[in-house]
Amino acid sequence: MTFVKSLYSNSLTFLISTIFFFNFTYAVDATLTFGQGSSGQIEILYDFQTDVRGFEFDISGATITGSSGGAASDASFTVSTGSSKVIGYSLSGSVIPAGQGVLTIVNYDSSSIEGSSLAISQGSGDIVGPGGIILTADISDTFSHPVDCGGNYYGSLVDDECSVCDGNGSTCSTVELSFGAASDGSVDVLYSGASRPISGFQFAVSGLDVSNVSSAASDWILSENNGKIIGYNFGGSDLDSGSGVLVTLSYTPTAESSSLSLGVDGLGNVDGAITDDNGNSFATINFGADLVHGPADCSGAFGGSLVNDDCGVCDGDGSSCGDCDGLNDTVTVNDSCGVCGGSGPDSTTGCCADGLGPNDEAQDCAGTCGGSLVDDVCGDCGGTCDVALSFSDVTSSSATLNFESNLNIDGFNFTVNGVALTSVTGAAFSNLSVNTSNGNVVGFNFGGASMTGSGVVGVLNFTESSSAQTLSLSN
Repeated sequence: MTFVKSLYSNSLTFLISTIFFFNFTYAVDATLTFGQGSSGQIEILYDFQTDVRGFEFDISGATITGSSGGAASDASFTVSTGSSKVIGYSLSGSVIPAGQGVLTIVNYDSSSIEGSSLAISQGSGDIVGPGGIILTADISDTFSHPVDCGGNYYGSLVDDECSVCDGNGSTCSTVELSFGAASDGSVDVLYSGASRPISGFQFAVSGLDVSNVSSAASDWILSENNGKIIGYNFGGSDLDSGSGVLVTLSYTPTAESSSLSLGVDGLGNVDGAITDDNGNSFATINFGADLVHGPADCSGAFGGSLVNDDCGVCDGDGSSCGDCDGLNDTVTVNDSCGVCGGSGPDSTTGCCADGLGPNDEAQDCAGTCGGSLVDDVCGDCGGTCDVALSFSDVTSSSATLNFESNLNIDGFNFTVNGVALTSVTGAAFSNLSVNTSNGNVVGFNFGGASMTGSGVVGVLNFTESSSAQTLSLSN
């Protein structure tokens, strides 16, 4: 006989009649199951069809250390526990009314858990109703202990976003670094796809002589040393996850292109990292395309635009070798006429296009620039004529004979043809002989002034004629 049974034994007749009544009225008079549980505690739920004056049941799977609360406490039951048994009863005759709720809360030693669950059973106990009646009971249930990702009952460990138990999210963290658009010796280093905020970085950049490292982030320490860019949060805010500007570099190119990497130490080991908000290195770091500067120009500046002129002078204007037509990989000079790439003065005349010689020499009478030929007094270029005679003031009976000479004339002898010469008046020389029969005229200077330059030899008078006459001179 159990402890609860012995407390409530009455007459056999009363007991049998009561059991008979309840057994035929309800299939099950009392049900006990598990309720909410936590580490070291578990609720015992009841469903009683009649008032209950005592109970006894077993719990296996852990060592019971006590019990409190619930309807048993409200009914002032005495509840005692063993390592696996729970007994409740009233010495004052109080009952737990029919109904449903929490019977009691059982405490157990969480370190004594055996297996993955607790089990409740009737064992050798009973549920006792009024007058000591043993109720038909269903006491059978299990409670599985919650297990964290580490296999700990009631533990707090959880998988991180990388599915690592109690991880910090670093094993699958990713970020990519890339160059932004470069302008006037400045370029942004961008980050994208960052799975977590960024708290620090060290990366290497090749092909750049970095003069300054800056960031919009406040309270960050930034530095550069031999192409290694270092930055970390020093009391400010981490860089947001996702994408943004990591740093801005001011630089001078030292190669045709630049690339990003984590860099290596003197032994060839990777020594760079990007750290997340937990201070852990990002597991995967990718890098974008190289920053292309272009070949070095003639000054040695990569990506520069300076070129050698045709004289081979960097950024020159061609003046050092007289080049006159700009950059075309050919030295072209002015000819002697001052024409760029010209062929010089005319090979025949020696004249330039402006009609003058290379040194502005004028043309002579033959059209040769810088030539010495002149027209003689007879109008012949380069001729040897010393005296030129001409007529003026010609009438039907007279004509003035003029002379022009660059020599001194002290005498003359000529014959007048085509007319009948009658006389010569106004002669330059007083010593004059005129032969009217043949038209010969002779004159000479005899102590007077010579005929020089130009002037009048004399006026030729001849017989007037109504018909046409042709006046001419001959030697």
